[in-house]
Amino acid sequence: MGDLILSKSCENAIICWKPGRLEETDIRPGDNSVTIVHRFDYKECEIWFIRFAVDYSQRVIALGNQCGKTMVWELGNVAGGSRVSQLVHPRCVAAVR
Repeated sequence: MGDLILSKSCENAIICWKPGRLEETDIRPGDNSVTIVHRFDYKECEIWFIRFAVDYSQRVIALGNQCGKTMVWELGNVAGGSRVSQLVHPRCVAAVR
């Protein structure tokens, strides 16, 4: 997402972050600071390998969980928040990877 990085582990959140301080445009050598810009929180996704994806135009993030649900975030102004929708089907009860 431009100069921002999206990352995920098994902590029920996708983190949008930037190396260095938010107001700085250049990364200084040896600077280990990071700025968390936004957290996309979700539930029931403690297993290690679950991927997320961003669409080509960088307007939507999608992520499945271990219970068969898919979360879709509409990215507007990330700092101002984002809308999340949940896609569910009664017969989908396994991990959506």
